[in-house]
Amino acid sequence: MGGGAESGEAVPPPTPVGTGKVGLSSTGVFLVTILIQLVGYVPTFFFARGIGQAVDGKALLGTIQLFLLVASSINGIGDLRIGSAFIYFVARGQSPKEGATTYLGFRLAMVGLAGTVLFLLAPSLHLSMTDTLEMFGIWMTFPVFWSLSTLYTQVYVATGRSTFSQTPLLIESIVRGAALTYVALYLTGLNDPTGVPVPLATVNSPLTALWAMTIAYALGVAASTIYSLPVVVRNWGKFSVREGTRLFRWAWPLMGSLILLYLSGNVIQFFVVAELNTHWYNVFLAANGYRILALALPTAVAVPLFPHLSSLHKHLEYHAIRSRTWQALRYTAMVVVPGVVALVVYRVNFLNIMYSSTYATEGSDMLALLALSAIPTALSGIIGTSLNSVGQQRLELYLTSLQVVILVIVAVLLIRPVYPATLLNIPGNDGAGWAVLLSSIGALALNTYFMERLLAVRIQWRPIMTIAASAGVAFLAVASLNDFVNVNRYYILAGALALGFGVYGLMLVASGELTKEDARRISQFLGLPRSVGVAVAKICWRESWPDLEPAGPGEAKGLTEPPGG
Repeated sequence: MGGGAESGEAVPPPTPVGTGKVGLSSTGVFLVTILIQLVGYVPTFFFARGIGQAVDGKALLGTIQLFLLVASSINGIGDLRIGSAFIYFVARGQSPKEGATTYLGFRLAMVGLAGTVLFLLAPSLHLSMTDTLEMFGIWMTFPVFWSLSTLYTQVYVATGRSTFSQTPLLIESIVRGAALTYVALYLTGLNDPTGVPVPLATVNSPLTALWAMTIAYALGVAASTIYSLPVVVRNWGKFSVREGTRLFRWAWPLMGSLILLYLSGNVIQFFVVAELNTHWYNVFLAANGYRILALALPTAVAVPLFPHLSSLHKHLEYHAIRSRTWQALRYTAMVVVPGVVALVVYRVNFLNIMYSSTYATEGSDMLALLALSAIPTALSGIIGTSLNSVGQQRLELYLTSLQVVILVIVAVLLIRPVYPATLLNIPGNDGAGWAVLLSSIGALALNTYFMERLLAVRIQWRPIMTIAASAGVAFLAVASLNDFVNVNRYYILAGALALGFGVYGLMLVASGELTKEDARRISQFLGLPRSVGVAVAKICWRESWPDLEPAGPGEAKGLTEPPGG
């Protein structure tokens, strides 16, 4: 895949696009995201089947995952949401070249400072020990290099080419995945010549394995940086204090919520490391990986949706914003809900087949809780994207405050159970799942309130209940076949999932939830020939569901042109 930009020219500003192109972009981002997940799973499989069989092996993997968590945290927080401001203004017609250098300069300074501070404080914060401090220092440089690929991504998202925006991430995952697989099979000394896993206790130097994994990650970072460099150079301009002030002025309401948003997404991981250990952190990440996989679709929808709705807002197309917000919610629910139900029903099978029986024993209940949390998180993410796109970004502060408060309270009560939480008899590792689930539900409730009050878009319970009921009945019916077929191989599991989704689709058609218009539109989103959509539409008996009613005077209080828009 190429970068998509013409040689020697800056990427041009976008023009307003239709919902079909946005849907197609979402599909492209989703497919690339799934591919990245699959590539990343290959070395994970070999590590889980090798050193991951032993408690000490899980702890070793948890250590490298902790380094990754810290580096990715710097990469996320260091942006200070200036990247969102950059996308917002480019989506509304500004040339990327006007703000690219200013944005990148601020970002490099912030992530560089954060990495330096954490490196100096690492021993006292127990992020790294003396024998791994140099290694930790290398990890702290990654956010600096990631800044170039981040700018690449922001430029292409803002200009309406979201699928191309994922190219650096894909390249990095392929290079890193290949290197980590090589490490897992040949360099760690954790397998004997016959390929039979050897207990970690027989390994002479676990530190060597950590260094090998660090180098593998570094190779991936280098690959994405090199690939992104030409686009960065083509959009290079002058550093402008005036442009920086403009970016900060838009982004400042999000800066407070950024820290809280980070905490809501990552503090639970630090709780697991601190209150349990890196062994349980490795198990948590195995279960949480499926939650991230379930969130791949809403994330892919949000990437092109934000600049698209920002562009509509600039052109005062308020009803289109409301209509497409509801469409995004409904179609996201159609895919995420059955995916989550499948993860819950087959949670033991997923962990046993994709990792090992020890992961299935220790993490299956946690996987069910984390998977369920993906539903409110997915819907809340779509709502938040719509609100941010119309200049209501300050609301994230309230949302993330509530989410963090719930998360911390539940985590404190359940990960290290205290009275009266001990009466519930919930294991500490499952407490992490409950914390994520309950905080996600709280966030959705508040986001729904903001959406109804400011966008006049109300959750319609009929499709939500129909989708949930169809998914539950379909996968429970298919799961009843487990009495006759042992789902202990990946191809058997794949067949069960395909059958479950097939039954689910037929139930949507039978209930009238999936309409002829939906079939044609989804076919367009997937980039399929028009004839495919027409053929699928023939089995649907309902033509369409009514669009949202136009908002009455004063109902959509948030749909006004923001100052300086």
